[in-house]
Amino acid sequence: MGQENLVEKLTGKRVAFVVAHQDDESLWFGGLLTELAGKADLLIVSVTEPMPARPDTYTRMKAISEVAKLVSGTHVCLGFTDCRAVERPESTLAEVTMAIAKHLREFQVDAIVSHGLDGEACDVYPTGHAMHKHVCLAANQAATMLRLDSYRRSRIPDATFRVEYDRNAKFDLLDCYAPQWSPDGYPWNETEGYEFMPYGSLSHWWFSQCAYRLLFPAQRITNRVLTRN
Repeated sequence: MGQENLVEKLTGKRVAFVVAHQDDESLWFGGLLTELAGKADLLIVSVTEPMPARPDTYTRMKAISEVAKLVSGTHVCLGFTDCRAVERPESTLAEVTMAIAKHLREFQVDAIVSHGLDGEACDVYPTGHAMHKHVCLAANQAATMLRLDSYRRSRIPDATFRVEYDRNAKFDLLDCYAPQWSPDGYPWNETEGYEFMPYGSLSHWWFSQCAYRLLFPAQRITNRVLTRN
């Protein structure tokens, strides 16, 4: 079971990636997205609207649309407010669940992929991102309602599915968010099951990606980072 290839399992299906924010689909699931492009019908559901007063507030929607285009998928944004936006409270779990379920039903989804129960705890969010946890629970409830296969991120050794992908293809998705956004501060740590590679600070953006692609033009990565709910 620990060596089951998730790409093979999802090939030919209608798969929804349910994420909290625009960029999460590329950071946490970009490898799987690129591998499923052309092999499955893909829907990307971003639950929250872009946070205000950020360098990329007005470019995120365009960026995720470009990501969807690169993987031959469709994107919808549910428009909920992020839990960190203190001017309005976090949306209730039931509201988010029903909104997710509505789009899963309309898209006639076979399986969904979403955040981990730990909210992707890392150096940036040591206890995990609250909205990631919120979306994980809502996505799982929506999948249960509709009797869908559901997969979530999980840390090694708990992960039960492996994902093999081309790291540079994943870089192409992250490029859609440049130059207003950078994954600076997110550590690359395969032993913990993170499925992305940071460019470093924004000032090193172009050097990092160009140098890495020259050194590793076709490097494939294998991560065991997902488990079934």
